[in-house]
Amino acid sequence: MGDCSYCNYQPVNTKTKINPFILGLARLFDFPQILNQVGPKNVNQVDTEAIKDDWDKTGEDLWIAIDQFKEEHDQQKK
Repeated sequence: MGDCSYCNYQPVNTKTKINPFILGLARLFDFPQILNQVGPKNVNQVDTEAIKDDWDKTGEDLWIAIDQFKEEHDQQKK
Protein backbone atom coordinates (compact mmCIF):
# COMPACT_ATOMS: atom_id res chain seq x y z
CA MET A 1 0.00 0.00 0.00
CA GLY A 2 2.82 2.37 0.71
CA ASP A 3 2.89 5.53 2.74
CA CYS A 4 -0.26 7.57 2.47
CA SER A 5 -0.04 10.98 4.10
CA TYR A 6 -3.78 11.50 3.69
CA CYS A 7 -4.34 8.57 6.08
CA ASN A 8 -2.75 10.31 9.07
CA TYR A 9 -6.13 11.05 10.66
CA GLN A 10 -6.78 8.80 13.62
CA PRO A 11 -9.80 8.91 15.94
CA VAL A 12 -9.25 10.77 19.19
CA ASN A 13 -10.13 7.86 21.42
CA THR A 14 -7.42 5.53 20.10
CA LYS A 15 -3.71 5.47 20.72
CA THR A 16 -2.76 2.93 18.07
CA LYS A 17 -2.67 3.42 14.33
CA ILE A 18 -5.71 1.99 12.56
CA ASN A 19 -5.62 0.70 9.01
CA PRO A 20 -7.59 3.18 6.87
CA PHE A 21 -9.65 0.36 5.33
CA ILE A 22 -10.69 -0.95 8.77
CA LEU A 23 -11.40 2.61 9.92
CA GLY A 24 -13.68 3.06 6.90
CA LEU A 25 -15.54 -0.14 7.70
CA ALA A 26 -15.92 0.95 11.32
CA ARG A 27 -17.46 4.23 10.18
CA LEU A 28 -20.29 2.28 8.52
CA PHE A 29 -21.51 1.21 11.96
CA ASP A 30 -20.54 4.35 13.87
CA PHE A 31 -24.07 5.71 14.30
CA PRO A 32 -23.33 7.91 17.36
CA GLN A 33 -20.36 9.41 15.45
CA ILE A 34 -17.82 8.42 18.11
CA LEU A 35 -15.03 8.13 15.55
CA ASN A 36 -15.60 11.68 14.33
CA GLN A 37 -14.60 13.26 17.63
CA VAL A 38 -11.52 15.14 16.55
CA GLY A 39 -9.49 17.35 18.77
CA PRO A 40 -6.00 18.32 19.78
CA LYS A 41 -5.47 15.16 21.83
CA ASN A 42 -2.22 13.32 21.63
CA VAL A 43 -1.25 9.88 22.90
CA ASN A 44 -0.42 11.20 26.38
CA GLN A 45 -3.82 12.87 26.73
CA VAL A 46 -5.62 9.71 25.66
CA ASP A 47 -3.57 7.67 28.16
CA THR A 48 -4.24 10.20 30.92
CA GLU A 49 -7.99 10.08 30.32
CA ALA A 50 -7.98 6.27 30.26
CA ILE A 51 -6.07 6.10 33.55
CA LYS A 52 -8.42 8.66 35.12
CA ASP A 53 -11.45 6.65 34.00
CA ASP A 54 -9.91 3.48 35.45
CA TRP A 55 -9.33 5.16 38.82
CA ASP A 56 -12.86 6.61 38.79
CA LYS A 57 -14.28 3.11 38.32
CA THR A 58 -11.98 1.74 41.01
CA GLY A 59 -13.16 4.46 43.39
CA GLU A 60 -16.80 3.64 42.66
CA ASP A 61 -16.12 -0.03 43.39
CA LEU A 62 -14.42 0.90 46.67
CA TRP A 63 -17.40 3.02 47.76
CA ILE A 64 -19.74 0.13 47.00
CA ALA A 65 -17.55 -2.22 49.04
CA ILE A 66 -17.42 0.26 51.94
CA ASP A 67 -21.21 0.61 51.94
CA GLN A 68 -21.65 -3.17 51.90
CA PHE A 69 -19.21 -3.52 54.80
CA LYS A 70 -21.07 -0.87 56.80
CA GLU A 71 -24.38 -2.65 56.22
CA GLU A 72 -22.94 -6.00 57.30
CA HIS A 73 -21.25 -4.42 60.32
CA ASP A 74 -24.47 -2.68 61.38
CA GLN A 75 -26.41 -5.95 61.06
CA GLN A 76 -23.88 -7.74 63.29
CA LYS A 77 -24.27 -5.07 66.01
CA LYS A 78 -28.03 -5.68 66.22
